[in-house]
Amino acid sequence: MKKLVKVAALFAATSVVLIACSDEESQPSHEETGTEQASTDDSNLDEETDSEESALAEGRYEDQLDLRIGETGTVETTIGVYSVTVNKVEIVQELDGEMSELDYFVLVDYTLKNEGDEELDAANSISNLELTDDLEASGFSDSAEYYEEVSPVEGTLAPGEETTGQGLHDAYENDEYYLRVAGGLVASGAAKNDIRFTFEQSEME
Repeated sequence: MKKLVKVAALFAATSVVLIACSDEESQPSHEETGTEQASTDDSNLDEETDSEESALAEGRYEDQLDLRIGETGTVETTIGVYSVTVNKVEIVQELDGEMSELDYFVLVDYTLKNEGDEELDAANSISNLELTDDLEASGFSDSAEYYEEVSPVEGTLAPGEETTGQGLHDAYENDEYYLRVAGGLVASGAAKNDIRFTFEQSEME
């Protein structure tokens, strides 16, 4: 009789152990659950980061390639976001007693406005622009700072602040000119979009 009781007790204990093991195997551990959750969170974070980086790389502004004298274009670059208005363009034969190294100078009157959230260097912003009479060729950069008779765009602009000044470019004689963001800046991604002003020689004072 005692032997039967011992066998029954042993059987019952073995059953309890087997059931407990089965429950542990069917339930994921806290560590496993935490790892899976962390992995999911990291994946979502990576997707959000990729989306933000893609938007930053593309920029917020489209190319503006049909601008004329009196109009405004907005460009986004690595130094800031700003709008450029070409108020007037004129041909100048001589400055500070010097002739242009080409056919003449082209003097541009600008209004520059800081459209970004950080301070903007005005001179650097204008230096991003070049003048050309051939869209397939490189252009001529601004040289206003080297002439006393020219009032260059300069200073530091707070967000929303604007200033006026002049840009100066050497030019070959031609019927039509283009003022645009330097091609190398657009190609490298330093400028997120291009702006281009087109004007005829007949429009230049």
